[in-house]
Amino acid sequence: MPLRHPKLLIIADDLTGALDAASPFAMQGLRVQVALRPDALDQVLTQGADIVSVSTASRELPASDARGIIRRVLSAVPPETMVFKKIDSRLKGNIAAELSVFDFQRALVIPAIPAFERNVKNGAVVGFGVDAPIDIAAQLGDLAKRCLFPDISSDDEIDSIFARNHGADLFVGARGLAVALARKMARQRHGDEQLPQFVEPVTRMTFIVGSRDPITNAQVLELCAHRQDIAYMAAIDGVITSQGETAFPAWAPPMTEPAAMRLRLIQSLASESASKTALDAVRDIARHIAKDISCQNDGALFLTGGATAEAVLGEMGIAQFELLGDVIDGVPLARCENVLIITKSGGFGAPDALRQIAARMLGQREG
Repeated sequence: MPLRHPKLLIIADDLTGALDAASPFAMQGLRVQVALRPDALDQVLTQGADIVSVSTASRELPASDARGIIRRVLSAVPPETMVFKKIDSRLKGNIAAELSVFDFQRALVIPAIPAFERNVKNGAVVGFGVDAPIDIAAQLGDLAKRCLFPDISSDDEIDSIFARNHGADLFVGARGLAVALARKMARQRHGDEQLPQFVEPVTRMTFIVGSRDPITNAQVLELCAHRQDIAYMAAIDGVITSQGETAFPAWAPPMTEPAAMRLRLIQSLASESASKTALDAVRDIARHIAKDISCQNDGALFLTGGATAEAVLGEMGIAQFELLGDVIDGVPLARCENVLIITKSGGFGAPDALRQIAARMLGQREG
């Protein structure tokens, strides 16, 4: 049987971005496989998926290193496979450096996610989680003259602009543009109010929170304040700490043995001396719990922050998995053997997002 190449390759600079852009395709019934790092891409491309998404883990790298990784990824793309460059909706990372490697005449650039109240106005990203307008042309540099970046305030506007194409031979954007492309490529639809197919409710969950974004902190507070079955653990500089230690949040519930609880949440926090980088701290947490998570047959793992997801899954030895869809809008769910994995970018979501996720995965109604 001849090898069937994917219709689309999504290239993202971190793992949560790779999942966030790919989940709309899974929700439309397309088969989606994800390579968690570039060296897993060749194998994933041969698995017959409709959509392949790859994380280059290049957001925090020097620009020259990021260009080299993109160059290697593009060399693996089959000629008949279309490429979508996923970028951060707040334009973080090596956007201009990475785009400079692509061979394109005109790029359609849409970082807006209207569903999350993040839009483009007067050529700048504005809205939820954006303290000051972020100028798109400034981030694109010399490439801006070959890019179209229209003002966007609704999904209908994205659909309209995408349909007209404007001569673009490269699509660059965030989840809003991915949703429009997924609708165009869809073979079938799933209901918006159901968990992805073949997923039964779990009996327990572990949350690992590495993102230190204020939006994430508010979500953690909301979850802990409204659930009685959660064990909260602060990891100060990567070390899980007892109640009452320095920097332990005053709002957190009393420490409880995790075995007695359906939910446990481990939050990475920095001490006043900040003896480790945020990434090193998360890696220490990952080493501490990876084996325990790998042995769970009845639970789910929630990870927030792209670097957090990459570190934890790397420690678990996971290089690829199948993407099933969204638990809630914008929060992807994946499966690797006996582990269900949920990821969320740090800088978005309603204050009750983690409450909603816990309720959905446990098969409960969230009131």
